[in-house]
Amino acid sequence: MISSVQPDRENPLPVSRIPTSMTQARVIRFLIVGLPLGLIAGGVIAMKAYFREQSNPGTGFGYVRKAVSRTDIQSHVERLAKTIGPRAAGMRDRVKFAVNYLQSTLSPANMGFNVSQQTYKVDGENVYNLVIEIPGTHPDHLGEIVLAGANYDSVADSPGADANASGVAACLSLCQAFANTKHERTLRFVFFANGETEDKGSAHYAQECKQRGEKIVAMVSLNSLGYYTTAPASLRKPLNQETAAPESGDFLAVYGDANARGLVETFTSQFKKDSTLPLTGTVLPENGRAPGSGDERSFAEQGYSAVVVTDTAALRNPNYHQPGDTPETLDYERLTQAVQGIEGVIRVLANPVRAAGGK
Repeated sequence: MISSVQPDRENPLPVSRIPTSMTQARVIRFLIVGLPLGLIAGGVIAMKAYFREQSNPGTGFGYVRKAVSRTDIQSHVERLAKTIGPRAAGMRDRVKFAVNYLQSTLSPANMGFNVSQQTYKVDGENVYNLVIEIPGTHPDHLGEIVLAGANYDSVADSPGADANASGVAACLSLCQAFANTKHERTLRFVFFANGETEDKGSAHYAQECKQRGEKIVAMVSLNSLGYYTTAPASLRKPLNQETAAPESGDFLAVYGDANARGLVETFTSQFKKDSTLPLTGTVLPENGRAPGSGDERSFAEQGYSAVVVTDTAALRNPNYHQPGDTPETLDYERLTQAVQGIEGVIRVLANPVRAAGGK
């Protein structure tokens, strides 16, 4: 007679003697219960990190600064002018794509900025000026603002690579270059809607700044910066200006009215310290209009010192506001040099005490 053996519950078998089927069962139970709990815990941690990031004040502090680069500039131009294409007022979907691209690029997850919007209506539709800001730090200059901006739309029949994806790419690169930096004055970068129309986003924004009593000490409009040619006599008509310009279109230009004389002079003296690209500075005669002018006039009309930096637009570029204004026609090496020079000027404008040799 074979006797049955009962398991000793008070003295269980050693692990080495546990049947394989029992071990597998425990592993399966662990995977069924433990793995989902681990995934949930990981998700909670990720969400906490995400929302902690979103609560960042949005000034670029805490995010890595990135130097101006040709690769980034060309990528921005191609995304706007090739991937999105014409983005004129009324092209609702394409304008929305452009706005989403700008917000995503500037966002806390990328450059580290919170983007604010100024909304106004055109023909019953909302349009948006997009704004980021780096607050000033010097007690004597906290209320002073240095503003740079570019319009992100184009005319209807043009991809708008030079006009004005080049200006937008420059502005985005400047935002990245000034991320995680501190300055005596407040730095503000604005991407304007409807720059190619009469109902300019810059006009709405400048009026609001004036109503708030903001002290904008310098406004820099970035408009058509990417077309260059060394062909003789490539400027198609004379420029109405105080200083002579080169005959070929291989230079950058800055224009301002009499109220912006000091700003024009700062550009012409400082730009060459950070860029090898030739630059001419022009103070316009009364009622004179600069080539490529636009958003700076909105601020000049409110009494602010404002200039436009440009490649002279239609005076040089045969593709200006035409279907041929494509990314392939731009000179990205010179465009990069232009942005590097503008960065140096803005740095000086944002730090008057340091620029004057103070502390």
